[in-house]
Amino acid sequence: SVTGGRVLTVLRDGQPPQAAMEEQQAYEAAIDLVAQKGLKRMVPQYRQREEGMLLVTFAYQQGDVLCYADQVKVQVSLADGSLMGWEATNYYVSHHNRDISEPEITIDEAEALLRRGLTVMDRQLAMIPLPSGKEVLCYEFKVDNGGQTYLIYINAITGHEEEIFKLLENENGMLIIKDTSPSFKSRL
Repeated sequence: SVTGGRVLTVLRDGQPPQAAMEEQQAYEAAIDLVAQKGLKRMVPQYRQREEGMLLVTFAYQQGDVLCYADQVKVQVSLADGSLMGWEATNYYVSHHNRDISEPEITIDEAEALLRRGLTVMDRQLAMIPLPSGKEVLCYEFKVDNGGQTYLIYINAITGHEEEIFKLLENENGMLIIKDTSPSFKSRL
């Protein structure tokens, strides 16, 4: 970057390396690379194996709240754990100490707003970016709906459903797709 002299993006050219290490070793190498760059309180969220590389997505955690606008994506070689790619623009553009207000509804009240029949697998507080550029404090619910996994974001102030993402898991990792259909609640 011009201001601050930060490395925003790195992408190594060339042939994908031959995998010679376990995925867990590459995952730990990605965590180490983020720590070496001095980025603190970054929590690995998702990983995806791609042609000799492992892509790990990190989000910043302030207190017990994940801040998804502050993301870093790291690609490491499955040959030796070296850095193959780095994308930190979102982190450096968005990162700041947030004044996070207390939720006005409890996590149990927010969970009660979910459609019956969903199995909640995990839940946590998260600040999510909206298309307007603003952020909103939400409860993130990872749910199972008949074998399909979704992330549902319920506004922790109003109880409004803000976002829904579908998680597609396979042997290579996890892909997150925004649910753009008119009404998730009416389809389930």
